[in-house]
Amino acid sequence: MTLTTAIESALARANANGLTLDELEAISVHAEPSFATAPDRRQRLADALETLRSRGVLRFPTGKAHWDRAGEPVLPAWVRPPAGARAKGPAKTVSLPADLRPELAGARTFEPLSPSEIETLDAVNSWLVHRSPATLVVPHRERSLQVFGNEKRLDVLRNTRLFTPGVLSFELLSCEWIPPQLAWTRTSSSPVALAVENAATYYSLVQVLRGDPGPVGVVAYGGGNAFTKMVAGLSDPAVGPVSRLLYFGDLDATGLEIPQRTAAEARRCGLPAPEPALGLYRLLLAHGSPQHTPPVGADRAHKCSSWLGPLASDAEQMLINGYWIAQEAVGLELLASAAVAYE
Repeated sequence: MTLTTAIESALARANANGLTLDELEAISVHAEPSFATAPDRRQRLADALETLRSRGVLRFPTGKAHWDRAGEPVLPAWVRPPAGARAKGPAKTVSLPADLRPELAGARTFEPLSPSEIETLDAVNSWLVHRSPATLVVPHRERSLQVFGNEKRLDVLRNTRLFTPGVLSFELLSCEWIPPQLAWTRTSSSPVALAVENAATYYSLVQVLRGDPGPVGVVAYGGGNAFTKMVAGLSDPAVGPVSRLLYFGDLDATGLEIPQRTAAEARRCGLPAPEPALGLYRLLLAHGSPQHTPPVGADRAHKCSSWLGPLASDAEQMLINGYWIAQEAVGLELLASAAVAYE
């Protein structure tokens, strides 16, 4: 089933309140499991919604307050059937399972619930009824596959309103959040961690910092967009305490958005929000060769570049003019010969 077909089908089953963005994302993952970790998932969802809107299948919110601006492109906080589309018949109603377990009773405070939410709670309720007293605590994707038939469903559900005390939790499902495994190397006893977007730069920084760690105690390979989930690996006791989390990536819009999108997950894991490794970005601006790329819109360029603080204006103008710099320009030879102030 394609993304547009899945959304259209779910909207047809929904009540007059339509579908929330959380529900749209859950539907997308169910239809296309790769959606959960796809770097272009927002664009794919935006394209599917625009296709359905142009066909008159749904309508978007009209006020700016009802749009999600956490990334690019912006997405509607909800979609609904066209005005008057449901006037021909009574609204379809859905209800919670009659045998709802007390562990899920908090869901009643959210009524009326959408069909997607009812489907989720029904699946969890069924699992709770039949689970063994000897159920082990397992990785979240193993439990997600067992309960929902989709190993990535919990990746999306954990960010919805159902994932709250008195309704859903990892504890209730006897599982634990296992992020993509993070590669890291300790270079000193310092509590400062440095996360790096790409593998080659990670390797080069490890080589240099092993001999002269400066303020850095741990170097981590962020893995590009995967860092938004992999950051949780830095909360592993084996890593040790992290008092600051520096980040260094490509000087392009995506590279600057990754650490900003990671901030919420970092805080959830008891870690500090990523801050720019300004010394490395200064080297990148000084020694990197800008490459052509499609120009970035002024609003997005300003938003993603502001994270760089004193270097924001240089980065913003470069993106607007249609250029980017690969972080590999700060390579082993440069790092070995330059005096680097990482902070």
